[in-house]
Formats: sequence, C-alpha cells, structure tokens
Amino acid sequence: MRILRQCFFSIPAHLQLVMAASAVAYVESACRIVLGRGAGVGWLCAAGFGTLGLYLLDGVRSADHEDAVSQPGRADICRRHRGVMSLSAIAALLVAGLGVWTSRPSVSGWLMLAGLAFLGLSHLLPILRRGGVWCTIKSLPLLKPLVISLAWLLGAFLVCHESVATGEAWSATRWSGFTVATLPLLLLDSIWLDHRDRLADVRFGRPSLFGSLAPGAFLRLRLLLFGLPVLSLLSPSVSFTWLSLFLLGAMGLVWWRPDRLRSEAARVWVA
Repeated sequence: MRILRQCFFSIPAHLQLVMAASAVAYVESACRIVLGRGAGVGWLCAAGFGTLGLYLLDGVRSADHEDAVSQPGRADICRRHRGVMSLSAIAALLVAGLGVWTSRPSVSGWLMLAGLAFLGLSHLLPILRRGGVWCTIKSLPLLKPLVISLAWLLGAFLVCHESVATGEAWSATRWSGFTVATLPLLLLDSIWLDHRDRLADVRFGRPSLFGSLAPGAFLRLRLLLFGLPVLSLLSPSVSFTWLSLFLLGAMGLVWWRPDRLRSEAARVWVA
C-alpha cells in the first residue's frame, strides 16, 4: 500500500506531473469554452511539457533554498537527483518547443510566447531589478501571485488565439466569460500556495503579504475569490457545468488551509 501511495500520489506531486496535467486541462478547457473544440496536440504538448520543464528547473533551483523549508520532500529528491532532474527539465522544454514549432504560431503568437518565456525566466533567474538589486519574481510579494495567475491566463489566450481557424471570428464575449470564471481561481491558488510557503519566505527575507494574513482574513479572501467566478454565468459562453467543474477543482483551497494538511504531496494535489 505504501508503494502504491508513493507511485500514484507522492511521486506525481514531487515530480510536478500534477502541475503539467493542470496546464493541459486548463488550455483544453479554454479552447472548449472559447472555440467550442479542443486544442491541437502540439499546443497541448507545449502546455504540459513547458510547465513540467519550468517547475522541474524551479525545483532544482529551490532545493537548497525555500523548498528545503516548505517542501522538504521535493527538495530532497531534487538534491539527490539534481542531474537527472535538470536533464529531464531540458528534455521537457525541448518537447514543448517541438510542440510549438509544429503548431506554426503567427507573429503575434511568437510575441506572446516571448512574453511567457520572460515570465518563466523571471521566476527562475534574477533578471528583474528592484531597488538596485537583481531579483526574481518571487522577491516581489505583491506582484508574484498576480503575475503567476496572468501567466497561466496568457498561456490559455495564446493557445485559443492561435487555434482560431482561417475565416473564424474571435469571440471576445466567450473569452471574457472564461477569464471571469478562471482568473479569480488562479489567484486563489497562487495566494493559497503563498500561505503554504510563508515560513520559507520569511526565512529567506521576502515575507508575503498573503502569507501573513490571520486565519479569519485568509478565509474571507478565499471565499471572495471562490465566489467571483459565479459572475461568469452572465456570459452565455460559460455553462453551469463548466463553472461547476472549475469550482469543484478549487473547493479544496477553501476547505483546507495549507497548514491543516500534513502531507506535502496532498498540498500539491489540492493546489
């Protein structure tokens, strides 16, 4: 039973397979709602393997820093298998690049990809300048949850935009409905993870505003963000079924505080 738990619960969480699957599901749902059909295989590969590669590299980078405090299991795996994890990340990014190449993005698509690449690099490397000091996006506690959420939304927009067939009209109404339905939940997820990492952030000199919220205030903020997607029902593009699926996926973020979950892998699955 313990081996099965590790294979199907802990390992997918520590190796970021859960995050990769979430990215694939997110862009697929965006295309289903906005365009009425699924995304192409190339774009799904780009979303899944691109997310996987980014988070694997982040795990390697963070193993001796914040992850050692907030995610010791993941940090231990990355330290013991640093070379394998790094090569796996590079391989995943190459597959993602191949998916993009076969999808033949337009000029505007390449520009959006460049923006996503910049956001990804800013998450990993100190390429942002703040107060005369080079830092990553993780050092900007107010902007971090918003930037991460907007990066996911931009990725979905990119795939939808590039999947529009010749002569097909772009539906701003459908996209607006999808944005209202999912952006608050993306923010909820980012803020929940900020709260999970609050001890590590304090230890490494970058305390998060959301991580320092009192339990009552943290619950009220989660309930607010969880309730805002209901407004998407005002758009005919977002059905009650889709909204129910989104809210069901985010329900754990409201039901549990990160510190109420003892399992590190469980916190990843909930997020």
